[in-house]
Formats: sequence, structure tokens, C-alpha cells
Amino acid sequence: SVAALLNAWLLFRILRRDAVLTLRAGWPQYLARLAAANLAMLGALWPLMRSIDWWLGATISGRVAWLCLSIGVAAAVYFLVLLLLGLKPAHLRLERHATGSTSR
Repeated sequence: SVAALLNAWLLFRILRRDAVLTLRAGWPQYLARLAAANLAMLGALWPLMRSIDWWLGATISGRVAWLCLSIGVAAAVYFLVLLLLGLKPAHLRLERHATGSTSR
């Protein structure tokens, strides 16, 4: 939602202003990888969408199974694309600085 995006942007600005978060080189590439993974996840989930009539008519076990399938597909596609684009688990670790603050 717009409110969530605004909240995230304001938090980002405050963390940067107070030097709690310092960005290193490579952030544009990181954001491009995230955008590509999100688009791939969207492409994988789009065909899995069901109409409201399907959801209202499905049994509880059918809904749970479909939701689990959708979540599993989304997670698999998202992380597979990130790995294929060169993101390593080490890129996600926080580093401790002498001041005790963390940054990426």
C-alpha cells in the first residue's frame, strides 16, 4: 500500500540521516536483483491465481493446499532467481562496526 511505502521511505531517510544505515557500493545491483526476483515471482504466481468463486467454493483442505502450493512456488522462484543472478547468502549478513551499529 502507499502508506507502507511511505513508512519505509521515511524510515530509510531517518536511518541514513542518523548514520545508522550506510550503503556500500553495489546497492544498485542488489536492488536490480531484488526487482528481477519479484517480477519472476509475479510471473510464477499469476497463473496460480484463482477466482473468488473458486475460493468460496473450495473446501478448507483445498484452500490450505492451494495456499501452501502458492507460497512454495513463490519462495522457490524468488530465491532461485536471486541465486541465478549471483546473490550469495553472505550478501545478506549484517556487519558489526566499531560503534556497535549495523549496516549492509
